[in-house]
Amino acid sequence: MMTNDKSLSRDALFNDRTELMTPRQKNAYRIMQGVNHFINLALEGHREISTGKCRVMLYSEFLLELAKGFLKTQQIRDKCLSESETDTDISLAVHDDFIRIALYANNAIKNIIRDPSRQVTKVEVKQLASRVAAFTAKTMQWMSVRSGRNIAEKIAPENKILTTKTVFSVDTKENRELMYLYRNLARIVASRFSKTKCFHCSKWDSCGQGWLGDIKKMLSAFTRLKTEELGHVKAEKQVSQNNKLMCDLNYKIIWDATLMLTKVEENIKAQFDSVRERFAKLLYWLMLGLCLRYKGAKLLDRAGALYDDQGVLSFRGAKEEDDGTTDSDKIVFVSETNDLLREYVFSRNGTEVYVECRFPGEKKTDALVFDCGAVFDELLAAETDVGITEEETGEEKQCL
Repeated sequence: MMTNDKSLSRDALFNDRTELMTPRQKNAYRIMQGVNHFINLALEGHREISTGKCRVMLYSEFLLELAKGFLKTQQIRDKCLSESETDTDISLAVHDDFIRIALYANNAIKNIIRDPSRQVTKVEVKQLASRVAAFTAKTMQWMSVRSGRNIAEKIAPENKILTTKTVFSVDTKENRELMYLYRNLARIVASRFSKTKCFHCSKWDSCGQGWLGDIKKMLSAFTRLKTEELGHVKAEKQVSQNNKLMCDLNYKIIWDATLMLTKVEENIKAQFDSVRERFAKLLYWLMLGLCLRYKGAKLLDRAGALYDDQGVLSFRGAKEEDDGTTDSDKIVFVSETNDLLREYVFSRNGTEVYVECRFPGEKKTDALVFDCGAVFDELLAAETDVGITEEETGEEKQCL
């Protein structure tokens, strides 16, 4: 577990309250975002649509996707054309869990805004006496407290009577759920996004991050929505589904995205408290993934899924258990005729990673030790915020 100057609340982490963090806590927070960034890149296209959970995949496939995301991030950083050079805008936008949920719900939100669901309801309004069809009990109560000897005197000088009117209202249960999700995502994503170099950059197409354009459009659409009919609907999280939230495709996505957001809120404190171990686990997986990219490299493979429970990252089967403290894997290099050339034995104990290289017929050799904890401590002590920057990826590359 990471030792902090003082504990951070779940609310401060979830709502990006960096002004409440010490410099070390802020760096740990950015590292946590970076770890989630690489995990989300690796699982892109490998998640269940409605829950966001990882589908069953091969261990080697996951490792290769992770290495691919790492190299892609380095290419994006090298191609960055942003002109922002301020002290507060030093890192690139990260593909964290909030971005993942926003992109998942983006199309559904746009479709609903174009044609929101409505319900027939009656509202109390004042209408001209000539347009009033019937009196209600409310009308008579309103009349009774007005001064005047007859109806004409009671409704003067406006000549209007309080009555009920049938309207098609957007203030429905499903639209309240929509506004709860949209307002929270827009606020949190805007808070994180505005602190990066990508916020004022318009050249995101050149660096291969097309999703930045979708996020910018989503944030600008929320600003316009405030003046429209949906903008006046109360943002309220629903306890249970109605027929719309259950059966309508777009509103079902809103319901699922809200559940994902709740899951992120529940886990973010555990992720922050165990960020040191998560960082070491990520580096261990990256070493394996980058090694597998070489010709002739083969891994003792297995099927499983990525689990992120209570801050512990693990790749395992559904019925297996893994406390996340140790790992052991072997990668062999074979020739085109499947002759063994050499093998690498990787193991991890806490934040230390051991790599042992063996050739056929050789005795056991001493293992190389990579202290991932030392790399983490160096990033933690940096004078400026760390993120997806040259400093962080450079340290990871040196460790690899």
